[in-house]
Amino acid sequence: MSRNRINSPRRKVSIGDLKTIVSLRYRELAEPSFGDVDIDEAFSDHIDVWAKVVSRSGTEMFGGVTSDIPITHTVYIRYESAVNTTMWVELGDGTLLDILDTEDLDEENEFLKLVCSKRGSRENVAARI
Repeated sequence: MSRNRINSPRRKVSIGDLKTIVSLRYRELAEPSFGDVDIDEAFSDHIDVWAKVVSRSGTEMFGGVTSDIPITHTVYIRYESAVNTTMWVELGDGTLLDILDTEDLDEENEFLKLVCSKRGSRENVAARI
């Protein structure tokens, strides 16, 4: 396995690049309380993993077209088969990232690339509920 940097043309990532611990969380939606119009949401069952978090700026192309949802972060983690687009990434400072797409780099079941959009922080979500 070669140990190229993520920004290299070959898109390789190595274990040494994963220097940040993030939490992968499931989002659960509950029916609104009587008389309330907002759906209640809660984040549960987390998996703590080592990751490389890269913030993006400007316009990103997603699937060959521009996305209505801005792509703000790319997160690289070790391959985990349970990770999908219904999960969220929570950074150490409480920032929540919505996973828009997952990619198994080079189809080797070694590393996952998570394309994410910034949602806000836990405090913002708690203020809405």
